[in-house]
Amino acid sequence: MTDAISLKLSKLTPSKALCALIVLFFMFVAPHLVSGTGAMTDLGAQIICIYIGMAFGWLTLDLSWPSVLGMIAVGLTSYSNVNSVLKMCFGNSSALLVFFVFIITGVIDKAGVSRWIALHICSLPIGRGRPWVLTFCILAAIMTLTLFIGVSPGVLVVWAIFYSICEVYGVKPGEHWATMVMVAIPFFGSVTASIFPFKSLPVVALGAYTQLSGGSVIDFPQYFAWSVIVDSMIVVFALLFMRFVLRPDVSKIYNAKVYFNPEELRLSTYQKIVLLWFFLFIVAMMIPSLLPSNWEVTRFFKKLGNTGCAAVMCAVFFAIDFTQNEPMRKTIASSVRYDALFVNFSAIGIAGVMSDKACGICQWFVDLVSPLTAGQSTVVILMLLVAMASLMSQFLNNLGATAIYIPIAYSVAVAAGLNPALICMCCIAALNIGILTPSGSNPAAMLYSNAVWAPGLRPYAYAACFLGINFAVLMLVGVPIAEFFFPSVIP
Repeated sequence: MTDAISLKLSKLTPSKALCALIVLFFMFVAPHLVSGTGAMTDLGAQIICIYIGMAFGWLTLDLSWPSVLGMIAVGLTSYSNVNSVLKMCFGNSSALLVFFVFIITGVIDKAGVSRWIALHICSLPIGRGRPWVLTFCILAAIMTLTLFIGVSPGVLVVWAIFYSICEVYGVKPGEHWATMVMVAIPFFGSVTASIFPFKSLPVVALGAYTQLSGGSVIDFPQYFAWSVIVDSMIVVFALLFMRFVLRPDVSKIYNAKVYFNPEELRLSTYQKIVLLWFFLFIVAMMIPSLLPSNWEVTRFFKKLGNTGCAAVMCAVFFAIDFTQNEPMRKTIASSVRYDALFVNFSAIGIAGVMSDKACGICQWFVDLVSPLTAGQSTVVILMLLVAMASLMSQFLNNLGATAIYIPIAYSVAVAAGLNPALICMCCIAALNIGILTPSGSNPAAMLYSNAVWAPGLRPYAYAACFLGINFAVLMLVGVPIAEFFFPSVIP
């Protein structure tokens, strides 16, 4: 008896077939037809074509196969070979951190700990029947976690809690409030991620500033005070914008008659164990930031890093294999979203390629804006420099973009008579937020790969609104306050 094999192509509609052909054209045909212009090399033009194909595929078709083909297409260019590109993408420590945190948050969610936390948030008297107080509580959670453990793990943890909160109130995936908060979580996390100057991006930017200025430094009190004031204003204006401009339907939360079963507010032994391990994971990632740098324990955890801490925790889960409703290994296997991982691996990988000097894409961006600064007032130049920083962070790895852009912004600022310290501060706040495209950051890649909770083009619209708020606050509030800390010639 022969096995019947059927190939079902019922989902391959004419429009999807056309979209697939467009993706393949930009990835494998267009790179051979384009050439560089200005500072952008031929390789840079080819990489942009491949990125356009990937982005078009993510928007119209699927997440996984455009990501995989995009990595292969990059490997077929003169940049490198396929093996090297795959090694670069899959060996990226930030992407691996997302992989491990997927496992951790999956175990937490399956254990019911996320729901337990969500129920406690929903049961707070201050939030009952007050949708915007509840919204602030959710966003306060991501801001607090981001300060200590980083944006990517914080976003995954808060998203897991947020899903449970939506379940409690009957809010369905894709509803306006749900999608808006899904986008707001990585945005608010990114805003507060650079408050402390010992985080990765501020370290790169402030280090470049010190080197370029011949040893001048931006003091911690000045940096911290400016960051707290400006980031607080961004948070306030973003919340007001969500409440009074976007105005999503929150009637389900406002009118909810939620009964909280006392049994659900108690933790089982299994949940206590999972919660304990998660608490230890948070503490392990906080140690390098809290303890003196000369202590041996601090050196150990710095060497281990966030990715190492997450890997150790996952190894413990595998080793103990304690169970509740299903074996731990089955829980872990069902926790990893491979489509999101492929988007992360490919987006972060191609962002690194785009920021490579061999492509000339960053310099091309700068050359594009430089003529616009000629003969302009210092205020216009400041706006252009910050807008350029924000634009670059949407397409390139933010650390790579920071390392490249800060020296350029410094030089332009000195030539225009602007205080470079002021420019550096504003550019840090702009470069740290990459949420408009999947290649902007790990959280952005995870966001746009979540087609259930962030469907269609709506998350892009919300992200654009938040970026506009960030830019406006930097110009209207950040610059005057920076003038107080770092006096310059701006009238």
